[in-house]
Amino acid sequence: MKRLLLVGLGVVLAASVGYAAPSRTLFVKDDEIVELEGKEVGLKMTNIDSLYVDDAEVVSMGPYFRYGLFDRMTAYATIPYLFVNTDSDEYDDEQGIGDATVGVLLLADDGAENNCSIVTSIEVSLPTGDEDKRLGAGDAGVAFGLAFQIMLEPDTGVVFDGQYKIVPDEDDIASYGIGVIYEVNPRLWLTVEAQGTDQEFDGESPAIAAVGLTYKSLCGVRGLTLSLAGGGGLTDVSPDGVGGAKIAYEF
Repeated sequence: MKRLLLVGLGVVLAASVGYAAPSRTLFVKDDEIVELEGKEVGLKMTNIDSLYVDDAEVVSMGPYFRYGLFDRMTAYATIPYLFVNTDSDEYDDEQGIGDATVGVLLLADDGAENNCSIVTSIEVSLPTGDEDKRLGAGDAGVAFGLAFQIMLEPDTGVVFDGQYKIVPDEDDIASYGIGVIYEVNPRLWLTVEAQGTDQEFDGESPAIAAVGLTYKSLCGVRGLTLSLAGGGGLTDVSPDGVGGAKIAYEF
């Protein structure tokens, strides 16, 4: 039961692969490549309402950092802080640091010739969260990812994202996502995204869909970006509602 809570959280928290812009989607991977020696810092928050298992509400918030190691390679790290609130008699409300992650992304193809960008990734999750309090998995894990973006029009792109995660003594987890990004103007994007996993509970798999927007040069500050998104579950074992916000600064 503890594992299900963590898996559900991982699914909805699971980046155009435009070359040097913060991610415009909150759940599906979009832009995560930072230019050489470029830096991006940000704060991300997500909320999952009525997560399947014990009608729990999970809020995750915390900082992240990205750095352009090479022209096409970006390193990153995240440190989430979790709030788990439940109506179940079996569990208490908990809060604390979750499992931190570190990873590397490689821009395998920038799409200059075929309008299809490809990003590969490897991510390691560290057991910094308390498993007994349902704040962590209890073991380190590794995830391999692959993301494509196809530009249909100069202002419209479709992102396909997949990840395969391995945690010792647990079933492997495959997750997948799709997102559509529409550029309203050079400072505003609209997004539609969906994400799911191959795990089954009561014969169904959890999946979510969300709509959102991203605004660039917030308050006239170059490099400052705000993203917002909200939506809900697509199956009976999915969260009733999901939401998220992120503010990022690239320099």
